[in-house]
Amino acid sequence: MRLRMRWKLILTISLPLLVMIGMLLLGDYVRVQRAAMQQLQGLITEAATSAATQLDSRLESIRQLADSTAESLTARPNIQPVQLQTLLRSHMRQNNLVYATLIAFEPGMVGDNTERLAPAMVRTPRAPRSVDLEKLIDYTSEAYPWFAPVKYDEKPVWTAAYTAPYLGDQRVVSYSAPFFLGEVFRGVVTISVRVDDLQQLIERATHQVKRVVPAAESAGLMGNPTRAEIDAVTLPPQRYVVFDRRGFVLACSDPDNRTEVSVFAATTRLGLTELDDAAHEALSGGVKTVRTDHLDDLFKGFDPDEYHWVAFAGLNSTGWVFTTALGESVVMDPIMRHLRDRAGLMLIGLLALMLLVLVLAVRMSKPIERMADAVDQLAHGNLDVRVTGIRRRDEIGQLADGFNTMVAQLNHHVDELTRQSAEREKVESELRIARQIQTDLLPRHDPPFPDYDEFDLYGTNVPARHVAGDFFDYFFAPNNLLNIVIADVSGKGVPAAMLMAVTRTIVRNLAMTGLSPAEIIDAANRMLVEDTAVGVFVTMFIAQYDPDTGKLVYCNAGHPSPVYFGTSNGAGLLGDITAPVLGVAGVELLGPITQKQEIIDVGETMLLYTDGVTEARSPESEFFGEEHLLDLVNQLDHDEPRQLCTLIVEALDLYQQGQVADDITLLALRRRK
Repeated sequence: MRLRMRWKLILTISLPLLVMIGMLLLGDYVRVQRAAMQQLQGLITEAATSAATQLDSRLESIRQLADSTAESLTARPNIQPVQLQTLLRSHMRQNNLVYATLIAFEPGMVGDNTERLAPAMVRTPRAPRSVDLEKLIDYTSEAYPWFAPVKYDEKPVWTAAYTAPYLGDQRVVSYSAPFFLGEVFRGVVTISVRVDDLQQLIERATHQVKRVVPAAESAGLMGNPTRAEIDAVTLPPQRYVVFDRRGFVLACSDPDNRTEVSVFAATTRLGLTELDDAAHEALSGGVKTVRTDHLDDLFKGFDPDEYHWVAFAGLNSTGWVFTTALGESVVMDPIMRHLRDRAGLMLIGLLALMLLVLVLAVRMSKPIERMADAVDQLAHGNLDVRVTGIRRRDEIGQLADGFNTMVAQLNHHVDELTRQSAEREKVESELRIARQIQTDLLPRHDPPFPDYDEFDLYGTNVPARHVAGDFFDYFFAPNNLLNIVIADVSGKGVPAAMLMAVTRTIVRNLAMTGLSPAEIIDAANRMLVEDTAVGVFVTMFIAQYDPDTGKLVYCNAGHPSPVYFGTSNGAGLLGDITAPVLGVAGVELLGPITQKQEIIDVGETMLLYTDGVTEARSPESEFFGEEHLLDLVNQLDHDEPRQLCTLIVEALDLYQQGQVADDITLLALRRRK
C-alpha cells in the first residue's frame, strides 16, 4: 500500500527521533566526557606550566647572577679580596632567594702554588655573615659537588640537593659558574638556595594557580552546539613534586612521603613507561601530560582507584622537572549530574516536537509535495521551473516565493558565471604567456657552458604568482669573465616582472661593454632612477668569475649574502653589502658603491639566493632564516649545483607546506678544477 505524503512525513520524522533519543544521550556523554578530559588535560598543563614558569624565572635570576659575576671575574684578573666581599654582598641585596654565595679560587691562582682563597657569605636573620671557607674545608675535594665537577668540565652546573655543615647545616642546591684567566680555569662562583626556601617558593607558585573552571559544556539537541548551564569546580589543593635531572626529588607538597629513590628508577622498576617517557621529555624544557591509574605507586598520597592526569613541566634554567597531578573525579562528578538534568530536558523536548510535527504534517504536506516536484525538476536542470498554486502568507508561501526568486537569481548567476569564467580564462591565458616569456628571458641551457669543465653552474626560479620579480642570469663577457647576476625586484606579479625584464637587459648590456661589477651597479642605478617610479627598488648581487684562477670580483647591492662552503669546512656567508639598492634617488647619500674579491678554491661552492628563501614562512609564521639555511646546506648531499638547488626547493616547499609567499630563486656555482 502506498502511503500518502503526510503519513510519510510523520513516520519519517517521528520514528528516527524515537531512536535518536538514546543515541543523543549516549553521544552527549561521550562528547562531554571528551571535552572534560581535554579541559582537565589543559588545566593541569596550564597549572604545571604556570608554576614552572614562576619557579624557573626565580632560578634563572640566580643563574644570571652567578654567570654575570663569573664573566666579571674573568674580565678582571687583578680583583682585590675586598672587592670580592663587595660582590658577595651585592648578591645578597639583588636576590632574596640567595642563601649563601661564595667565590672559590683554584689553588695557585691567588698566591703561591698552594694558597687557596674562598670567601663566602651566608644569610642570617640579622645580617649576612662572612665565612672564609678555605679555613674550614678543602673545597677542591671531590666531596664538594660545586667545585670539582665544574673544574673538570669547565661548564656551569646545578648541583643535586646536599647538606652543607659549613653553611649552617642547611640542605641546599647550588649553581656554580666557572671563571678563567685567559683559557685557564681559575675558580667558581657558587650561589646556593635553601631547599626550604625553594619549597616555599613552589608553594606560592602553586597557590596562585587556583581558579574556577567549567566542568562541562553540553551539545545541543540535533547536534547544534549551544552553551548550556555550566557547573563550576574549584581546584583542590595542588600536589606537586620537583625532581632534578637524575630524578631525585628536591621538593614536594608532602615532605613526609618524599622518597630517596630516583623517579626514573622507580618508573623503570614499576613498568610505568608513559610516565618515564614524559619525565624524560620534560628534561629538555618541554611540557608533557599523561593519564595514568598507577600514580600512587610512584608518588604516595594519591587515590589508587582513580585515574589522574599528570603534567611534567621542564625548568629551562636548571634542567629540573616540576610535576603536578589532578584526579578525574574533579570534573567527572559534575558531568554526571549535568547529564541527568540534560536527559530530562531532552525527553520533554522530544515529546513536544513530535506533537508539533503531527499537527504540521497534515497542513504542510500538500504544498510541500508541489515544492518537492519543483525542486526535482530544478535538480534535473530545468531552470525555468516555478512553484504555482500556493497562495499562503505563512512560511510555506514565503518558501514558495523564495524558491521562485531563487530560480530567477540562479539563472542570472549562471549567465554571469559563464561570462566571468570566459574572462578569467582569458586573463589566465595571458598570464601563462607572460610567464613563458619571462622564463625565456632566464638562462635555459643545461649544462649552461658545455665547453667549460672548470666549473658547474645551475639556477632555478619558483614564482610566488604566475610571474616573478626575481631573476638570475649568467653569461660570458668579451673579457672572458663569467658574469653571474641574481636580483630581487620589490613587489610581486606583473609590475615586478616588467621591471625585472628591464633590469636584466640593462645589466647584460652594461656587462658586455667590459665594465666592472661596481661600475655596472652604478650605471644601472642611474638608469633605473630616471625611468622607474619612486618606491620601487631592486636588490642585486653581481659577480665576475675567472674560471682559470677562481677569482671572484663581486658587488652586493643590498642583496642577501651568498652561502659559501667547501669540501671540509662548514657553510658560511660570503662578504658584506658593498652598495645600496638600485632604483633609489640620491644613492650617493646612502653610501659608496664598492666591490670586493674572493678566491673560490677547487671543490668549493657559492650559493646565491633571494629573500624568498630566508623569509619563507611555516604555517606558524616562523621564518626559515639564514641559520636554518646554513644548517640545511651542511646536512645536504650536494655534489652538484643542480642537486643542491633541487633539495633546497623541496625543503622550502615542505617547510611552507606548499604555501609559497614570495618568489624563490637559487643559483649555485661550484669550482671543479
